[in-house]
Amino acid sequence: TRSLCDWSSDVCSSDLRGLKKAEAYQAAEFWLNKFEIHAWCNKRIDALSKGMAQKVQFIGSVVHDPSIIILDEPLSGFDPINIQLMLNQIQAFKDQGKTIIFSTHNMNSVEEVCDEVALINQGKLIANNQVHALRNQFKNGAFKIRYKGNQIALANALWTDFELIKTTDLGEEWHEALIQSRRGQQFNDVYAALSNAIQFQSIEELLPSMQDIFVKLVTENNHEK
Repeated sequence: TRSLCDWSSDVCSSDLRGLKKAEAYQAAEFWLNKFEIHAWCNKRIDALSKGMAQKVQFIGSVVHDPSIIILDEPLSGFDPINIQLMLNQIQAFKDQGKTIIFSTHNMNSVEEVCDEVALINQGKLIANNQVHALRNQFKNGAFKIRYKGNQIALANALWTDFELIKTTDLGEEWHEALIQSRRGQQFNDVYAALSNAIQFQSIEELLPSMQDIFVKLVTENNHEK
């Protein structure tokens, strides 16, 4: 069974993917140090943890500095610290203008790094759009507001056009409320309806997460069968 050093030496001594020996060696050393696994160089590859092995596979995919990168579940097996490390590196590749095809079940990472998404269920394409456009498409008129004022006055101001879903006392007379529009009212409608009743700290329109959208579409798709 080969060690990580054996793997690194193979990369550095070959013309794999068009790299010269010196270029390959320099690139491999850079990535082993960047991902903090150079100290594991004498470990057998089959003795590495799943996360460590994922890093080795990632390095093998990017060591030649490709313009197009295909990643299949690149965050699998990582703890939160290493997930962020990988996401930061993927974002850095985006900033360099590289094209990244990113296959994942982690919808939070989709929102963080992807510009466009294709949702697939059982081999069938069920949605394809820019991430922000898709989240806007499925928004349901939910808003979160932080305010100071009388809760009865808030409820009265909401009476016609909005439903009060939940309120939370934040202390020092500040409150947070989750409200739902009844007829598709927008951000400005919320402010107009409530500005005379309460003192605003913030208004936030709550867009559905990619996880919410995926579950909704899959559920609808399965019901159609």
